[in-house]
Amino acid sequence: GNPPVRCHCEINYYRVLLFISATVPFIEILVGWIFAKSDVVIMDGIHALADGSFFAFAYKVTRLVHNKTIPRDDEKRARIRYGRIQLVLLVIGMSVLLFFEIMYRFDAPPDMHIGFTAFGGMIGLVGALLSYATLRELKKWNPANRTSDVSTIHVWSDIWTSVVPIVTATLVWIGRRLSIQNITFLDPFFTVLIALYFIATSIKYFIYPAKH
Repeated sequence: GNPPVRCHCEINYYRVLLFISATVPFIEILVGWIFAKSDVVIMDGIHALADGSFFAFAYKVTRLVHNKTIPRDDEKRARIRYGRIQLVLLVIGMSVLLFFEIMYRFDAPPDMHIGFTAFGGMIGLVGALLSYATLRELKKWNPANRTSDVSTIHVWSDIWTSVVPIVTATLVWIGRRLSIQNITFLDPFFTVLIALYFIATSIKYFIYPAKH
């Protein structure tokens, strides 16, 4: 079972996660759009926002269990249902970004700012690490939690995608030092690569949710 006090504590943890996932990605997107001129930073922020929707659904499921609206045994089915909604949102966001990149960015990559691109990635990385630390505390407090494991998978993807802008900025800096032409092409290239990965992975998770 899941005592009400345990559900209530889980709700508080998810409130912290919701706050992080609602503020940090928004700041990252602004940095990527206004200062970095980097689509890979914007992509990372959009992905983090999509994962934030999963925390919102996990929060909703926990509240339903806490209020005894659904039995504990139905939690897994509810998580799968809301998880699929989250995957649809992620695929839509990544598809729009992919279309924009292919249609407009490959011919004329933006003149990205190296420092702000790395800074944007660091913002996303800090947010992902804070979410991971929160989930670890939640898991320690309630090892039987059925949504924290899946949430951790989402956070790990946030961590790795936040590293990409930092790597991109480093490669572009090296390329400019070596006078490599069109080195900023790496920004839309990595954006398209990661968007394709998330679309393919989301479709697989949507079809086979029980395996993940």
